[in-house]
Amino acid sequence: MLELEFTTIEEWDEAMWARMERIYHEAFQSGAKTKVILRSMLDRGVGYLHTGVHQGKVVAMAVTGLEEGCGPHSDH
Repeated sequence: MLELEFTTIEEWDEAMWARMERIYHEAFQSGAKTKVILRSMLDRGVGYLHTGVHQGKVVAMAVTGLEEGCGPHSDH
């Protein structure tokens, strides 16, 4: 069984993006959002990035979009 350490990223981290970018483009070969859009989602608090790390290497990633007003920068 593959054991992964999962991390949720709510603030843009250029070094972490560099570790996950290859996986992102492999998984979303068509319809991928640009880096600028992904970063904007995090900056506005309407999205997260997630990584799955195995033996120190990022082997999985995901993007979560949130409804406006429900993210970490909201009053809710």
